[in-house]
Amino acid sequence: MGDVVNLNEYRKRAAKRSASERATENRARHGRSRTDRNDVDAQAERIKAELDGKRLKRKPFDPKAAKRGAKSSGRDPSADDPSEAS
Repeated sequence: MGDVVNLNEYRKRAAKRSASERATENRARHGRSRTDRNDVDAQAERIKAELDGKRLKRKPFDPKAAKRGAKSSGRDPSADDPSEAS
């Protein structure tokens, strides 16, 4: 006679195996792992913070102030850059 096999254990093993295969396919289909996404997001935040730290502080152009008579040369006063003087 053959070995006695517990069918419940066999079914559970088969279900786990198919779930594992399906999970592998889904990981390949849907991209990166959570840690990879978090690493990329953290790197993007570091780069953004570094660039923001190097940003020049300028006053935004105020069209109302230009209409009130603050240098009505027809140009944007915020575009004046002393480093571009020739």
